[in-house]
Amino acid sequence: GEGNGRRSFRFEDLLRTPSDLPPPPPPSGLWVVKDAASNGAGGVWVVDGTNAPGFLEGGTSALHPAHRYVAQRYAWPPVLHAGRKCHVRAYGLLTSDGRALVHRRAFLHVANGPFGLDGGGGGGRGGFDDSVHITNCCANSHDPERFAGEICADLLATKSSRRANAEGDDLPLGEYFPSIAASLAALAERIAPFVRGGENNKGFEYLGLDYVLSSVPDGKGRRRPAAYLLEVNAPPSQDTATGLDRAEALHDEVISDLLRLWVLPNLGIIDRQGGEDNGWTCVYEPPPGDCAGTHPVPSRAAITNKMRWAASERRRLRESGRSEADDEEKPADGERAGQCESRSSPEENRIFASHARAQFPYFRNHPREIFFESGGGAQVPRAVADAVSSSLLRRDRSTLGAACRRSARRALSSSLLGGDEGREDEDGGR
Repeated sequence: GEGNGRRSFRFEDLLRTPSDLPPPPPPSGLWVVKDAASNGAGGVWVVDGTNAPGFLEGGTSALHPAHRYVAQRYAWPPVLHAGRKCHVRAYGLLTSDGRALVHRRAFLHVANGPFGLDGGGGGGRGGFDDSVHITNCCANSHDPERFAGEICADLLATKSSRRANAEGDDLPLGEYFPSIAASLAALAERIAPFVRGGENNKGFEYLGLDYVLSSVPDGKGRRRPAAYLLEVNAPPSQDTATGLDRAEALHDEVISDLLRLWVLPNLGIIDRQGGEDNGWTCVYEPPPGDCAGTHPVPSRAAITNKMRWAASERRRLRESGRSEADDEEKPADGERAGQCESRSSPEENRIFASHARAQFPYFRNHPREIFFESGGGAQVPRAVADAVSSSLLRRDRSTLGAACRRSARRALSSSLLGGDEGREDEDGGR
């Protein structure tokens, strides 16, 4: 909105000419709480001091006692699209040589309702209106009259020769690319010791990165574009909410570029063409001579996973009738000390692949299919399905998590209400 009787304010809008008016001042104590186990816009709440007591109260709380939650400050000021809140779904790639890349094609997801903290967008005991604050397609596509569709965007374009997002023309968001690139570069540097490995088989991580667009003061009396990372999906879904040709084509282009950039050259199917990265832009490369000492020490979980993988490799060798001694060869002169190259024969690779696929019920009935898709029924191994079934059938979940619930409520109450106000007593009362 604009104006408070004395001074005018305006939210920046991607479809309007930039203004010299400042954004409205940030609201006090506004947070977003998300269930860490949720997906598809479920389990997300906007909370402030007006609705926090009811949100945290035991009898009316939406919090599940056995779940974990993330609380984030509301990104302010949000950049709007046609007066509505929005977020960007960008696509990232982490490769086994330590690089991080961002694809230029992206989606802009838009909320169904006009943005504001008064009227339907405000809080109070009735809570906040999801249609104003939740931008996920899964939460909005059910209302075709208000749903903005899947808007294609270009993270390298700073201007367009045609009307923004006209048919066949991506919305230019190049002003936000430096912030997105810096965010992924920082992420790649910090997580390097926890995703190390895969050099021998040229592994990679395909990411879906969700950003809220905003702006920050530049120190010169103006504001510069900024993008705040909300979450990372690894891997992202390749389904579209609309099935529109342009949305499907964007997914196809990103995956095709990924195959040409990394997968096919490393399989020896095609040659890397002069360093051409297609639609991918490298935003981070590890420094020369990078070693684990330049990063945080890996967690116990990372070390345990490495040990489990080594044990799995030994089992594979035994099942294929070979010993580790038979499989090992001395490194050739000049090979880096400690480097272990895979020398498995094609037959051993076939046996290992068949054994791995046999653990997944779906692939027993579809032996020739592969997926570049987020984890779903096709990628749940039998052991996991059995464990979930056993948990649901044999555990009384209503009796678990009391201590976790009390701790979570105390933390949220302290963050949202301040001080000791609203803290629970030792028995969980208020």
